[in-house]
Amino acid sequence: KVSSMAASLQASSFLCSDFTTRNLLGVTEDDSQHSLITCRGVVRRYNVSDRKQVGSWTTKSWNPFTAAAVRDTKSGKIIAVINKTSLTQWNNDDDNIDNVKKYNFKDAIERLVVAGEQVYVVFVNGRVKELSAAFKSRKINSDPLLEEGQVIQDVWVLPDIKKSVVLSTGPDGYQLSCMSLSDDNVEYERFPLHYHDAALTGVCVVNPARLITLWSTGDLCNYDLGSFNGMRCPGVKMATVKELCITRNTKLLPLSEQHMAIIGMDKAGEGGMVALWDLTFSMVVSSRKLKMYHDPPLGWLTSESIVVTDGAALVLLPYTLSQSSLATVFGSKISECTAAMTDACVGWDNDGPKPEALSTLYSEKSPTLQLAIRDLNKGVLAESLIAKELVPVLLQRKQPKLIDEMLSTFESVPESSLVDILDFYIKSSDSVFDNILTQTLPSLPPMPEPDPDREEPVAKNPFSAAKGYFICHVLRRPFTTTQLVQELPRMTFSNALLLIQYLHFLLTTGQAGLHADGTCTELIATNFQGLIPNTVSASQDEDSKSSPVFPSVSVCSQWLSYLLDTHYHQLVMTSEVDIHKLLLACLQDITMLRDFLEALEDTQPLVKRVMEGKVLPTTQAAAAYSMERLIIA
Repeated sequence: KVSSMAASLQASSFLCSDFTTRNLLGVTEDDSQHSLITCRGVVRRYNVSDRKQVGSWTTKSWNPFTAAAVRDTKSGKIIAVINKTSLTQWNNDDDNIDNVKKYNFKDAIERLVVAGEQVYVVFVNGRVKELSAAFKSRKINSDPLLEEGQVIQDVWVLPDIKKSVVLSTGPDGYQLSCMSLSDDNVEYERFPLHYHDAALTGVCVVNPARLITLWSTGDLCNYDLGSFNGMRCPGVKMATVKELCITRNTKLLPLSEQHMAIIGMDKAGEGGMVALWDLTFSMVVSSRKLKMYHDPPLGWLTSESIVVTDGAALVLLPYTLSQSSLATVFGSKISECTAAMTDACVGWDNDGPKPEALSTLYSEKSPTLQLAIRDLNKGVLAESLIAKELVPVLLQRKQPKLIDEMLSTFESVPESSLVDILDFYIKSSDSVFDNILTQTLPSLPPMPEPDPDREEPVAKNPFSAAKGYFICHVLRRPFTTTQLVQELPRMTFSNALLLIQYLHFLLTTGQAGLHADGTCTELIATNFQGLIPNTVSASQDEDSKSSPVFPSVSVCSQWLSYLLDTHYHQLVMTSEVDIHKLLLACLQDITMLRDFLEALEDTQPLVKRVMEGKVLPTTQAAAAYSMERLIIA
């Protein structure tokens, strides 16, 4: 789960305890709501939300499961390894899997690995094959990839670089074997894995192809499996882990390209610990204690949780990830403080504080907004975290003036807060904003009136000028596309329709500028008047050039695209004629605007040559014109 807040591990919750650790083979994700727990005699299907078992399948004692069962998303069936020699598949409604057909293999099977939507079969000899290819060659003995005496410890399948990586151990220590995922499995490389005199305590592969190793010295190393640039494995040292007892075995689980989980023993030796490690800043950003430490640690990943053994039980640890930044990482490390914060940082010299030292969270904010921030009692947190807490308070108090001030003075506002503010603005009465702007902003850029001679569909403004001013302030705020798309579905469909109509109005009436700051040049505005009736030119409001009110064409287009994308099904299923007219108007007017901008772009090289005083190209279109430079002695 990705959030604009700090990455964190949430409180653990009990999942199940009807197993013994020695018989537990693994936990795999079935779907977003279910997980498969495999023991040697049974496969259980659990609903993660209510922690209830919704299915189970057993096997005979002389034909035990020998690897964790997985779900094949293509066929929809559960696949399991029996006695290391055969594969079996069944559906959720199958009661007796002993009656299901079993596929016997010549080569012994080590485990099953899911990568993307593919299931891969890992053989004891080190070979890794896609499921369908494995079925085709199941009656053939393949040449071993591993040397004699090598035992597989872990396997990773990397579709991005089309390779599989096998970690094995033997008489000569640890060894990495990298093999192509092609059907013949001919291309492979082997190299030892050692680091000075230290022992390997944890290892994982982070997408797209980074081998992360943790050693008994506490050193965390990084090696690029995709380049093989001659650097010896395990690569370069990234950091030193000090938060856990690194001399004991650990389990590393990759959560994203920027985060991984470390499961190990608490530094004090009192139970276990799960630490959330930020790979960008090389530090622990969150941790949770476990009652007991299991050696070696057992841990698995589901879509939004880490599953670990804690004593004789399996527990869920939900996690929240965020893009690594100073605000999210270091903001989460500062403890909350209920004491009041100072307004300035005073220097040691006799000249008093330096100007930059006077800039604090309270700088350039009204006393009312400062008081609202202090009332949060959140201490010295990052600005985005303060905004996350402040917006719900201001919305509850219905204070749009303070909200608008916060948008002007805060550099970082989470996307979730932007969506909440838009929802509040749209459903609020126009008179609320009219009264505020009457006191603070005497005049606004004039809004164009629809052309009465123009045939329908025509762009209509669903908001008053004052409400539009406040909404545009939100639209001009910077945002991250991924996070905004995740938050927009929370907006009600009725509010989304009004915002779509308003964005369409801004685009087709020329209110949205072509510059990043939301302004239009006089030349472009003039051309808009010829293209779209009743467009306000830039010369009509010189003040808007220095203080842009409306978002740019690019920003309006992005918001419109994301709204259409996140409310696609509701738009398709609706039978209201007005909505169909609105979508048709968006199509027609945006197509017209795009054609105009493309035609304008085609003139750029010619205009540039004229401005630089260069000779025009002698094409048929330009044959009647020429430019020459005369030098008179």
